[in-house]
Amino acid sequence: MMPPAVKWLIIANVSVFLLQNIIAAAFRFPIAAILGLNANAVLHGMVWQLATYMFLHLDLMHILWNMFALWMFGRDIEQTGGTRSFLSLYFFSGVGAGLLSFLTSLGSNTTTIGASGAIFGILVAFGMMFPNRIVLVFFMFPMRARNFVILFGLLELYMTVSAGAYGGGIARFAHLGGILFGYIYVKYGHTFRFSLPKIKVNIGSARRQKKEEDWLRFIEEEVDPILDKISREGIHTLSRKERKILKKARGRRRDE
Repeated sequence: MMPPAVKWLIIANVSVFLLQNIIAAAFRFPIAAILGLNANAVLHGMVWQLATYMFLHLDLMHILWNMFALWMFGRDIEQTGGTRSFLSLYFFSGVGAGLLSFLTSLGSNTTTIGASGAIFGILVAFGMMFPNRIVLVFFMFPMRARNFVILFGLLELYMTVSAGAYGGGIARFAHLGGILFGYIYVKYGHTFRFSLPKIKVNIGSARRQKKEEDWLRFIEEEVDPILDKISREGIHTLSRKERKILKKARGRRRDE
């Protein structure tokens, strides 16, 4: 099952890609002029480009590879760290990559598009969270995730030095920025509490609010002590009543 943030990020990227091509075909207007990342445009007030550039892609292969990597590596990160934390990682890496690309392209008229910066942040996070997980490089060569990330990081650094910041038409500093900010998020994010703000929507339902409060009380008073017991004594020590409580908690989790 695909976790929600990964699913909706893929939907958003594909939708914008289709819209991007429809507008280009129908009106001959490049939407990248407004949403792509251009240093001169940002200096003239179009600061939203530091985030919106992530949702534009050059062609079909560009978006396919990025969305495949998002699906392949993002699922385990979101399922382990939670949806809010995953989204924070994604946008922190993507905007950080955009910022580095912006700083290194001052004085040029180059436009950067693509989710690659955010994707490289996810790759780094995957390598740090699951260092011994085996991944197939080019679908053929097994390699530990940590070594895989180090290899790709070194390749990006080598290509940046040898081919230049935009060698081969690729925004190398955006990739390096994603690597840097992904590392910062995983390493120090808990210290600085990087996370998206909680947004509460009041729908005028006192019953729903009370239900949520009762559920949180149930978790705190009944489920948490059982989890502590499992940690101390093992799951085999649970009574029938305690197992029923855990089953009830799992059932609610699936419904959500």
